Amino acid sequence: LTTIMLMDLTTIMLMDLTTIMLMDLTTIMLMDLTTIMLMDLTTIMLMDLTTIMLMDLTTIMLMDLTTIMLMDLTTIMLMDLTTIMLMDLTTIMLLDLTTIMLMDLTTVMLMDLSTIML
Repeated sequence: LTTIMLMDLTTIMLMDLTTIMLMDLTTIMLMDLTTIMLMDLTTIMLMDLTTIMLMDLTTIMLMDLTTIMLMDLTTIMLMDLTTIMLMDLTTIMLLDLTTIMLMDLTTVMLMDLSTIML
């Protein structure tokens, strides 16, 4: 993941998002979560959001959000939570994960992307 983090973010933005959406989530679940745990989550949270906002939002809008909405969230929830719990939960707990899970993705789709760009 240190390699991934050092990837040129412009390259990531150009990735074929349809390919990402078709990724086998069971494969993602088999990722070595201990490696993920070594990531400094406080650093992730402090990412410069203005940089994220510079992403080509028209590209993001082309993503098939109906596909994302059909993702089997129960599968994601079945991830080995004991492994995840070894992560620094004090950091994770600052996120209201219930709120994230209950987000109305139709609302996300209707978000005024010009506002995000501000």
